[in-house]
Amino acid sequence: MKIVLALTLVLLCFLAGPVRAGADGNFRGAVPAVPAWESLPAEPAARAAALRRAVETVLAAEAGQLSAASDCAAFSQIWLEILNGSFGYKLIYAETAGMGTVALAAGATARRDKTHYFLVDRTLCGAAEPCDAEIIIDPTYMQFLEQGECLYGETEGCAGAEVLRGLPRVLMGTRAEIKAFYSAFPERVRLYSAGVPDLPDGSYDPASAASLIYSFEFNSGLRSNIELLLPAR
Repeated sequence: MKIVLALTLVLLCFLAGPVRAGADGNFRGAVPAVPAWESLPAEPAARAAALRRAVETVLAAEAGQLSAASDCAAFSQIWLEILNGSFGYKLIYAETAGMGTVALAAGATARRDKTHYFLVDRTLCGAAEPCDAEIIIDPTYMQFLEQGECLYGETEGCAGAEVLRGLPRVLMGTRAEIKAFYSAFPERVRLYSAGVPDLPDGSYDPASAASLIYSFEFNSGLRSNIELLLPAR
């Protein structure tokens, strides 16, 4: 039932979100050369770096918008179409959904309802959980950083957003790398929960917030890994 609901949400969000000409039909020139899936390293950090180079290659060649500060379901499916559909990668569409626990910077904990979609590479995991070798790919992570929307056309309240302009458009890394990334911006991390007033930006422990956003460690029960079938090409 949960998978059926997730697929329905994906379809609705995708139809309402950005539209591409096709996973291999919108490049500025020749289809870019990315590493073959079978050639990706078997060491987690090296594999994450290789995937990062593949994503950056696509970003440099693709004419459409491939990241945002919202529409996580739509943009994650776009990347699934590009990397799995065009280049034969085997990434998995991942969903965080439910009420989880997050530590506060002041030392207490809070319960927060979180829904988020992103991609994962679990090749080095097998069925193991916890799996520190999992690699996360998130094209809409800017929604979790204060002023992240300023990189996508928003102008009001954007003074001081320049520090974000040098950040990658697509966040990628192992779980440890993702936690370290958010920990570099402790005053900017934010969480929005439907129907629950959020705390001020910077109230959350960044590493703990990452575990809620991407449903790992003590929030692993919120995760569904969904192998979406792409249309035949």
